[in-house]
Amino acid sequence: MLVVLYVVAAFVAALGALYMIKDLPADLVLMGASLFLALVWLIGALAWLLAPVGPADAVIFWGYVATAVALPIAGVYISFLERTKWGSLAIAAIALTCVFLAYRLPQIWPEGFAK
Repeated sequence: MLVVLYVVAAFVAALGALYMIKDLPADLVLMGASLFLALVWLIGALAWLLAPVGPADAVIFWGYVATAVALPIAGVYISFLERTKWGSLAIAAIALTCVFLAYRLPQIWPEGFAK
């Protein structure tokens, strides 16, 4: 599941960077990719409910998940407000933040989410 998070987040970040380089505002494709990133995080968290071993600290885990789901949604909101290339950059930066959140998860919960 962690590899899927890396791939989707890296794709959204690269797409946002491409939009910014080409001086394009975020369109429905980029916004949809950002929302898909939030959906992947949510599916990963729901898969945790089926795992036999939970995280050592559930509060931190669910805090990471809530942050990782809320950030792409906030990126879409920001890109609606900022209809220039900077809205696309905001989505790219948020996707990179989600990469680092996914990178940090195995350190919090090495038995479960990283498998």
